[in-house]
Amino acid sequence: MTTASLLTRSTIRAASTLGLDDEELAHAIGVSMNEIDDLRREARLIDQGTGSGGRGLLLIRLVHALDSLVGANPKLRRDWLRAFDHGVGAMPITLLSTPAGLTKVVEYLESRVSR
Repeated sequence: MTTASLLTRSTIRAASTLGLDDEELAHAIGVSMNEIDDLRREARLIDQGTGSGGRGLLLIRLVHALDSLVGANPKLRRDWLRAFDHGVGAMPITLLSTPAGLTKVVEYLESRVSR
């Protein structure tokens, strides 16, 4: 398995774990809806050196940090993403659509884990 294939599969799995729909995933990694279909079929792969690759890695880090805080509880993950959080100043799901917002959410969660 190539690095790109592993990153693609892991990004798709992270989105599923977070309960993101295809549109939310597309916004989070900066691709079109058509590209999401291609990624699911592995007709297209996410390259680690691209913006989409960096954002995919952030999504994976988000899952790991969030699971460290709430356990592997799907309901708690989804509830946290869709509720206002004072630490990030917004509903985290609304921040995932930009690189800066995604980074803010991941850095916030990782700072909470390290406490």
